[in-house]
Amino acid sequence: DDTSEETDDGDDTSEETEGGDDTSEETDDGDDTSEETDGADDTSEETYGGDDTSEETDGGDDTSEETDGGDDTSEETDDGDDTSEEIDGVDECIGDYDACGICDGPGEIYECGCAEIPEGNCDCAGNQLDALGVCGGACTADADNDDICDDVDDCVGAFDACGLCNGPGSIFDCGCDNIPSGDCDCAGNQLDALGLCGGECAQDLDQDGICDDVDDCVGAYDACGICNGPGEIYECGCAEIAEGDCDCAGNQLDALGVCGGACTADADNDDICDDVDDCVGAFDACGLCNGPGSIFDCGCDNIPSGDCDCAGNQLDALGLCGGECAQDLDQDGICDDVDDCVGAYDACGICNGPGEIYECGCAEIAEGDCDCAGNQLDALGECGGDCLLDADSDGICDDVDECVGTYDICGICNGPGEIYECGCAEIPEGNCDCAGNQLDTLGVCGGDCLEDANGNGICDPLEATGCTDESACNYEPSAFTDDGSCLMLDECGVCGGPGAVEACGCGPIANGSCDCEGNQTDAIGVCGGDCLADNNNNGLCDALETVGCTLADACNFEEEATLDDGSCDFLACVIVGCTDANACNYDAEANLDIGACLYDDACDEEILGCTYPSAQNFDVNATVDIGNCEFEDQSGSDDELCVGDLSNDGFVGIDDILIMLSLYDTHCE
Repeated sequence: DDTSEETDDGDDTSEETEGGDDTSEETDDGDDTSEETDGADDTSEETYGGDDTSEETDGGDDTSEETDGGDDTSEETDDGDDTSEEIDGVDECIGDYDACGICDGPGEIYECGCAEIPEGNCDCAGNQLDALGVCGGACTADADNDDICDDVDDCVGAFDACGLCNGPGSIFDCGCDNIPSGDCDCAGNQLDALGLCGGECAQDLDQDGICDDVDDCVGAYDACGICNGPGEIYECGCAEIAEGDCDCAGNQLDALGVCGGACTADADNDDICDDVDDCVGAFDACGLCNGPGSIFDCGCDNIPSGDCDCAGNQLDALGLCGGECAQDLDQDGICDDVDDCVGAYDACGICNGPGEIYECGCAEIAEGDCDCAGNQLDALGECGGDCLLDADSDGICDDVDECVGTYDICGICNGPGEIYECGCAEIPEGNCDCAGNQLDTLGVCGGDCLEDANGNGICDPLEATGCTDESACNYEPSAFTDDGSCLMLDECGVCGGPGAVEACGCGPIANGSCDCEGNQTDAIGVCGGDCLADNNNNGLCDALETVGCTLADACNFEEEATLDDGSCDFLACVIVGCTDANACNYDAEANLDIGACLYDDACDEEILGCTYPSAQNFDVNATVDIGNCEFEDQSGSDDELCVGDLSNDGFVGIDDILIMLSLYDTHCE
């Protein structure tokens, strides 16, 4: 193939290929620019048994690069000027640059080629470990360390025995639940008509505690013993006064004319029945009925009972008539006001003492001693032991301890530890590390290079091949044969890289960010959002929450509230009373029945009121408590609180249980 271009003024530009491609440019004034290839591609570059690159002009200027069986680069002009780069003498690198640009360097031997993974990263791409330990992962938190990222974890914490996340466990009456509303135990039983849990009584209309199906009288016996009778309607209640009697008790008139009286005789007709008459007859000078007169020790009387003489004296506490001892409680014959011990001395010689109640009988173990025998703890903490010293506190007495101190990791007592290059020893002579490796021909510890004939730091088997394309980013000038390993820079500047394949093109989303713009996820999970807090995790930003009571069963439930402020009140709207309209004490305003309903005439017979003595409005006459007791404020210290007293009546009873059951299944969050 021959391609030429020629002009009339003598300028000739030609491109010629002989046996290949030959491109030349020539002018008539002697300037000739040519590119020629003989049997190969030659662009003003020629190779003879090697690589030869030359540039030549007819004017005598000749610049050439030639390699004869090796590498030779030279610049030469026809007028004798010669510019060349000599290998030995002025070359900055006597040898070859490795792939990392280091003269006679080891090449890409590190984990990331020319360098190690940067500190803080987990790979060569600049990623870091996320909260789950995944390199380049997107998990920001795993608070409960369960290897599940918090943003997808069903429970950040732990499930309790009832299957609730961070729940309190089986703390209720029936384990995971309270007793169901309407039931009286965890087996599903209900109270029968007699108030027995799981009982079989269907009805007790008269509320006498006897089931109607076995009750002799369903109702009430009247005062005459008749079931549902008319009662005491006669003069004597259940009957008229009997003939011959003077009253309903069956009495007759006695000797004094008293109805039902017990007097059978009044012999002296003094209107005093003889059996109670002080004197059935006449009193003597001493006032004695039919008496002999003043013939006794004290005239008309004997010594008065309780006295010890006619002067009115009594025996004192010591048995002395007219004595002054007021008390001898221990009856030891010594008056208490001069008695050294009113009572008894115990075994320790203490008046009314507790006796030998201490660890050593009459006293505690002496301070500094460990028993009642006066022994002390030795160095090993043994009471009465003989060990004087245990300096290293290892539980072995120093006089028998093989090492008073600590064995280091090398097994030497009080040794210096792993202070040598290989821990407990230096690197063995002839080795280059603690693993027993030796230096190879290139000086690499544990390396496998056997020969480097030219001493250029590259193992001989590795320096014959490589990339010979100068435009490649991994071009190897010393390579003789191209091995097809040539790579080009991708759009991210990475040699042989995949290009902009990361989430943000040439790089991943930055750690802690949720997009390529550097935004973060806010409190409600919006990328780039401005919500700072969502403490109740309801998906609504706290700044937009409406504060109030959110529990629908509470008295002060606020339908528009989204954030519960703990103000829910379940008792303010509770009115305790009888809710049965058939009861005689029915309260139309009551919404909590505590079992105080009365029926038929019970309201006339019973007195309703507060029956708790500690209440401010306690009614001493009340027989049935109606839940209206009022108490002093018990909101003080924990010691003053009546735990479980939900009705505030100062007593934990059935009404408190009913209030608790009415609140059952209330969600407090």
